[in-house]
Amino acid sequence: MNRSLGFPLVTVLSLVAVAFFALGYYFSRGEAADPLQWHEEYEVSLWQPLREQQLLLGDVSRVLGPGQLWMISAEGEPALVSRYRLETDGQSWRAQATVQLAAERMDSLVAAQDWQPDMYDQPLSNEVAQALKDYPIIRMSMQPAEPIDVNQVQSSFGNPDMRLEIAGGETWIYQASGAVVAVSDEEAHSVMFGLR
Repeated sequence: MNRSLGFPLVTVLSLVAVAFFALGYYFSRGEAADPLQWHEEYEVSLWQPLREQQLLLGDVSRVLGPGQLWMISAEGEPALVSRYRLETDGQSWRAQATVQLAAERMDSLVAAQDWQPDMYDQPLSNEVAQALKDYPIIRMSMQPAEPIDVNQVQSSFGNPDMRLEIAGGETWIYQASGAVVAVSDEEAHSVMFGLR
């Protein structure tokens, strides 16, 4: 091979090799995604007090605005939740806070509402919500109107401590933040806080 031809050929091959390595690095590191705005925004006002078991129904309403209290069926058992709508991260989200009630208080509410396990979710009056404002929240969930990319979850929480296979997807568990994320097809469908 002619020496004057060999030098440019080696240079071109070197550039091609460097370009392939750069592309490989780019694709291996994954797509960077913006963290979830609500995760950081509510860390001090919601997620930290929930982890410390100090979050009350009135606190959630002060942070997220007026909500609607509902009696729902949770696997055939009555549960009391307060629901809130918010716009964040480019779409609508539903925040749901589960209220902890003593058994006798729940029995009284079930009797007053004539609640049955097969009933649709029942809205409760603002007066009931006001009367329960000092009751503790044991769980909160954030549900997007449209599933979000898992990269956004990882930008906010990092890599999960555990991944559990479930029917139709995975559950990602973040022990330090007490969060559980429902995932399928590289999309997250909900984030629940309150893992003990």
